[in-house]
Amino acid sequence: MPETNIIIRPNPFPGLRAFRPDEGHLFFGRMESTLKVVSKLKENRFVAVLGASGSGKSSLVMSGVIPALLKENREEKKSWSYLVFRPALNPVDHLAKELSALSAGAGFNQLSDVSVAASLHNRTEGLTDVINRIRKNLRQQVVIVIDQFEEIFRFSPVTSRGIPGDDATDFIDMIVNAMQKPDHGLYIILTLRSEYVSDCGRFHSLTNLMNSSSYLLPQIPVDQMVTVIEEPVKLSGASIDRSLVKLILSDLEERPGQLPVLQHLMMRIWNHWSRLGDLSHPIGLADYEAVGMLKGAISQHAGQAYESLDERHRYVCSRLFRTITTRSDDGRELSKPERISTIAALTGCAEHEIIDVAEVFRSPEYSFLTPSKEVPLNGESILDLAHESIIRLWGTLRQWMDDEEASVKLYRQLASAAARYQEGTGRLWTAPDLLMALRWRDENNPTLAWAEKIDPAFERALIFLKNSEEEYLIRQEYGKKSSKTVRRSRLITGLLGLLAILTLFALGAVHSLRNRAERQKLVAIRMKDEAVALNERLSDSLEALSSVLGLASAGADGSLIMPDERVRQAEARARSAEEAMRELAYGKAKDMERVSKANSSRMLSLARSLAVRSLNHAGNRDLQILLAWQAYLFNRKYDGIAEDADIFAGLYDVSKRYGSRFCARFTPDGAEFTAMAEGSDGIFFTADSKGRVLSWKAGQPSAGYDLVWSGNKTISAMTLSPDRSWLACGTEDSRILMIPFDDDSVGYWLHDSTGTITALHYTDTDHLYSSTSGGSVNEWNLRNRGVRHVTSDNSGIVAMEISDDNNMLAALTGDGRLICWQAGSPEKHVTIKTGDKNITAHKFIPGGYRLATGDDTGAIDIWNTSTGLADRNASGHMAAVRGIAFNGADGQMLTADETGEVRLWTMVNLEQPPVVFSDGGPAVLRIAFIDSGESFLAATQTDVIRRPAHIRLMTDGLCDKVTRNLTEQEWSAYVGGDIEYESTCPDKEYRIRVREIRGAR
Repeated sequence: MPETNIIIRPNPFPGLRAFRPDEGHLFFGRMESTLKVVSKLKENRFVAVLGASGSGKSSLVMSGVIPALLKENREEKKSWSYLVFRPALNPVDHLAKELSALSAGAGFNQLSDVSVAASLHNRTEGLTDVINRIRKNLRQQVVIVIDQFEEIFRFSPVTSRGIPGDDATDFIDMIVNAMQKPDHGLYIILTLRSEYVSDCGRFHSLTNLMNSSSYLLPQIPVDQMVTVIEEPVKLSGASIDRSLVKLILSDLEERPGQLPVLQHLMMRIWNHWSRLGDLSHPIGLADYEAVGMLKGAISQHAGQAYESLDERHRYVCSRLFRTITTRSDDGRELSKPERISTIAALTGCAEHEIIDVAEVFRSPEYSFLTPSKEVPLNGESILDLAHESIIRLWGTLRQWMDDEEASVKLYRQLASAAARYQEGTGRLWTAPDLLMALRWRDENNPTLAWAEKIDPAFERALIFLKNSEEEYLIRQEYGKKSSKTVRRSRLITGLLGLLAILTLFALGAVHSLRNRAERQKLVAIRMKDEAVALNERLSDSLEALSSVLGLASAGADGSLIMPDERVRQAEARARSAEEAMRELAYGKAKDMERVSKANSSRMLSLARSLAVRSLNHAGNRDLQILLAWQAYLFNRKYDGIAEDADIFAGLYDVSKRYGSRFCARFTPDGAEFTAMAEGSDGIFFTADSKGRVLSWKAGQPSAGYDLVWSGNKTISAMTLSPDRSWLACGTEDSRILMIPFDDDSVGYWLHDSTGTITALHYTDTDHLYSSTSGGSVNEWNLRNRGVRHVTSDNSGIVAMEISDDNNMLAALTGDGRLICWQAGSPEKHVTIKTGDKNITAHKFIPGGYRLATGDDTGAIDIWNTSTGLADRNASGHMAAVRGIAFNGADGQMLTADETGEVRLWTMVNLEQPPVVFSDGGPAVLRIAFIDSGESFLAATQTDVIRRPAHIRLMTDGLCDKVTRNLTEQEWSAYVGGDIEYESTCPDKEYRIRVREIRGAR
């Protein structure tokens, strides 16, 4: 597909910064002012250019006056040279540095900064002497431009101004004295904001000098403003819609200080128009609207700079801008320049973090801060806004200023309350004031340096806040416990009362029903007997009486029916009573079960405690092993978590110290590991900085290694073919080394795209995927050694993984994104991004297309690749995650971070605390399960460590490592005197002695 070349023309607009001398051809609208300033300078050797902030004073001098003077050099009318500096904190030293640089071009040995500064501090002849020495060889008129002269007043204490010995006073005296000397080729131009003219009144000699030669810069007329917009565009070979020019001027309003805003707007419009690629159409309304128009251009642009920062640097950014801006008593929003070291002290941020943020905001792309990019930054550098209009037009900055004012107000209230409390006239804070103060403390992290500027009693205020918090928590806890106790007591009392009543009713009913049933049964039997007897006596009676006897018999039967029914009812009531009794018995059983669970919970807690305490007895072989083993026995007996982290830690330390076939450390001789690949049967391969490929046996650490390959290439990635017959090794110079393991094959090289090989994965013996730091993913046919380009990313690929069925791939880009695609359709991909965090590691979960990722904050997320959404997560790492591995058979996950810490998780429950291994070296290169998941390897630059993956692997033969059991005193101290003693290792002879002692007692 043909590529489209987009030509981006140089931008003719400087943005918020001032024009430079080499941009004089782009500077329009100030021709008359330029001529007047040049005339005053030549006539008086001095001129003060005055004007409001943003009126263009610096641009007038730099791109109007200076080019006009240098033009005379070309016309051979007069010869000029110049230097420009800003006074800042040390005006004399800054001038000395620029004069030293000027002397370097004068054709003689450069004057050092120190020697020039020493001469300048001689207030009577210093500056004149240095200029004369430079002009002897330079033979030019020297123009000193003191830009932003108001810094003399902004950076010096008000109380010291006008007093000899003050830097500002000495500097002003030096300038005035030099100007009062006869013409010796020295000319001075200073630019000064008009609101600082009154500050010059303290210095009478300076006031006289300015009265003799100053120029108040007027606003540019509307017709000239048109040229400011149109002429640079025309000069750059483009055009702009005249209706847009009118709209911009209409939006600009008739207010001072708008020139930097206009220049920034035009810079943004030009960049947007130029990037579209079609330079034939004029700059139009669509370009204007795309950059946010006049009122939104700065806010949009600054927002882009802010969004480019990570979460931590965004916080630093907010604190930085809160520090270098302020509101005056009359509500004016002003910049407040500060040293980087001072900003660090005030905000609690590190100097390098502040410099990182400043580098973004002062880059040529943005230019929101000064000094410019050419000036290196250090702790003594002063940061300032490029222009105060940024405050007015950047809404986020105004919100930060509001936050700072609220922070100051709250701290004043806190300090005042602390003072009253100390005096005995106040009390500790409670909600809601306390909650607001705690939130303020946690979000703002106030520092001593910041607080001392407001109220020096910072420690007293924080102690007051801490005491208030503790009192509040105590009251909250007491209230919770009291309410819980009351509710629990009421509930128990009510249940017991109800139970007693039900029991009494049931027992009474049972006895009553049984008695009634017995009585009715006796009546029925008696009536039946009487009827039978009567029948026998009348059997020989007359036949006439037979009907009467029949009626009597029927009556007897009827009387029997009613008592039998009552018996059945009585028995039913008895069964109900028995059911109630069974329920009571069931409740008692449940109570017993709860007691048993509570006891189990206690014993499991004790087990974990014993495991942790065993770590404190490292070196005391018997005691450490017995405590760790007893912890395991308790955990197993009371059905604890199979892979409990504390039990695991205790047994792992025992295994590591006293021997286990699953604990080993492998180290190269005089080299660093660069890659690792795991094989079968406990064999794994490593590459090192000597260019070697080594084979190791995990179960035989003492056997050392076998040399597989030796070369001069640094191998960065390795993988073993599915049939274990080939080892593919990727190098830092984009090549893949294929190493065979059978005698019938010959090794060979494959040549990939540019960049380091970052990952290799077989799909079968004949197909291999590769990724490179240059951003490409390729698929290799190893039969014919052909290659197919799969996909690419401009940010580079730093890692790649493939699913178990080889149908899904996931590539990690250099900017922390994850690109997932089906093997057959890489163009249909899903991108996974974790907000402002960068993904640093990933791995497919066995048995599907779900994916685990780790990011630069240490968080672990589980993703559904079909939706690109995370459905589970885990946290614990405090540094960027660098490796993930899975044991599919046992449902385990390994994660490792850049500090070398490894965590072993149970996938069924990620809330369960993981096993933490912190005995490794620096950042982990690769982690992998081996031995069918029985153990795992963690490779760093310095070593490869083998560790067990299950508790059961560390329990065999522990009693063979000890010589005794716990004594009764040890049992009482570590387990508890209320728990019956039992032998930890029953086969030990000490156990018999223990039983004899217990029996004797």
